[in-house]
Amino acid sequence: MRPRRVRVWRWVLGIAVFLCATAAWTVPVSADGLAALRTSLTLLFTGSFRLPPPPPGAWIDPVMFRTLPGGAPGLDFGYPPLGFFARVALLAPVGLVPPGLLRGRAADAVLQLLPVLLTALAVVPLSRLARLAGCSRRGAPMLASALLLATFLGPLGRLDFQEPFVVLLSVWSLERALVARRLEGVRRLKALALGGGLVGLALLAKPTAFVLVPALLLAVWRPIRRKVRAWDFAALAAGMLPGLCAFFVLNSVRFGSPLDFGYRFGYQPPGSEPLPLFWTALRLTVLPNRGVLWFAPLLLLALFVPFRNRLAEPLRVDCAAALVASSGFFAANLWWWAWEGGFGWGPRLLAPAVALFIPWLGGRGSSWRRAALALTAFGFALNLPAYLLHEGRIYEFAALGASPGAPVGPMLALHRTRSGAGDLHPLQRVHYVPMAASWIQGPRILFKLVELGSRKETGDVAGGARLDSLVLRLLLGKPVFPAVAGVGRVLLDDAEIAADVEPPRALAFAREAIEYGGPPVDARAFVSMLLLRDGRAAEAARICREALALDPGRADVRSNLALAEKMLEKAGGPRPPG
Repeated sequence: MRPRRVRVWRWVLGIAVFLCATAAWTVPVSADGLAALRTSLTLLFTGSFRLPPPPPGAWIDPVMFRTLPGGAPGLDFGYPPLGFFARVALLAPVGLVPPGLLRGRAADAVLQLLPVLLTALAVVPLSRLARLAGCSRRGAPMLASALLLATFLGPLGRLDFQEPFVVLLSVWSLERALVARRLEGVRRLKALALGGGLVGLALLAKPTAFVLVPALLLAVWRPIRRKVRAWDFAALAAGMLPGLCAFFVLNSVRFGSPLDFGYRFGYQPPGSEPLPLFWTALRLTVLPNRGVLWFAPLLLLALFVPFRNRLAEPLRVDCAAALVASSGFFAANLWWWAWEGGFGWGPRLLAPAVALFIPWLGGRGSSWRRAALALTAFGFALNLPAYLLHEGRIYEFAALGASPGAPVGPMLALHRTRSGAGDLHPLQRVHYVPMAASWIQGPRILFKLVELGSRKETGDVAGGARLDSLVLRLLLGKPVFPAVAGVGRVLLDDAEIAADVEPPRALAFAREAIEYGGPPVDARAFVSMLLLRDGRAAEAARICREALALDPGRADVRSNLALAEKMLEKAGGPRPPG
């Protein structure tokens, strides 16, 4: 029942290469990714989750950021920590790279490779699930790869959300549980323990991974050719225990309670009162804006597998467990007020639900193969714009009113404008106006890019073109890499946030921004300003001269240098050379 390993790993490599070619190779690319990167850098350089408190009068998002327990100054990004730890593990050895832009580009590269590799590795457990569902050795990795590349899972697999973690851990956990049904003795217990351990890790990626537990219990409860034993459940629980303990301990440390998951499930932001479930279910399934059947049409392949195949053991329990897990993620998305998953491509929060559905798609026969090929081609064509364009282009393009039509159904008050009329906010048209659906607008933007180039009319605002895919930037004659490293830019931004509330932290992070390829002159100008505030005129003068060697025309740096020299003259110290 095991696909040939060489063949599977060829598909893993092929998907990784394709996703690398269509990735942006700069970080971050989303609001969630920015907050996660800030937390990871804080862990790396301070050993703490604590972000600096906001400057006086600044607004913070109470959904994404939490105040620290006990009234300590600072904030904590409220999402689970697995992504933070993984980023820190990747960034730590980057400190051995020579400082400057080279180190910054290396940091950007390892962070970009993280979701790509997680997504490509998902082919392995997905192939095994497809094989268990009846696919041939050759067809199993092909179906697994199609489920990634011809659905929104592929575009999502290049971005800095948590979903690549959740998808890999979820399908791997289910695969271990279903394989364990077919094993005996110690091998069965090892498989169940690993399946439980993967669920524990998934909880550290997102607490909604709790929905996997009923599916795994069903698989344990119905082994093949023997009765269930207490040791089976004990092995599953033992594997889950370390991750579960870490989950509760980190909740206590970060938020003051083991049952506070960081998502603030009891908190409703003003204007986020949930919509009727009927409308949310329609939008997540068949309506074009976020309907999973538009962004993952390969799911329709289940209609081409004879249902009687799913009613016979061992597939009956396999498919039932997969359906329980998939439905659990769908229900969690259905009840969550941010039903659309924020700005992005497709129903992001349904990514694990789609991947876990693969046991219902596996089959054989000529009609099944023809349907699989047709749906794969159709799905890849629909999702192709997401591989090329940054999603921000699509939202900006829709905000220009290029896609006519009115919103369908009720809308969250949070998604309306703040004017008295309460109209739909232009950037939310992608979520509610059928003709503004991203898969409809994407080809239009690509054609306009060919005709006009990258400009406001094609959704390029505030430098968003740097987040387009590598291959599109090459085709448009744009710079392959941005002038500064993304990690360095974020370090400087963090320093600027902390300047008035935690000057020592601000200085440390501004220096790291220089080391990690941040804006070279801006970072040095900021460091010199902080040093002048601290009375360290000699150091400030040296940094100013470094900055002026890069850009002699910077007036702010010249002003800082003059002030530093004046301070040194008053103190009677020697002027720095040069």
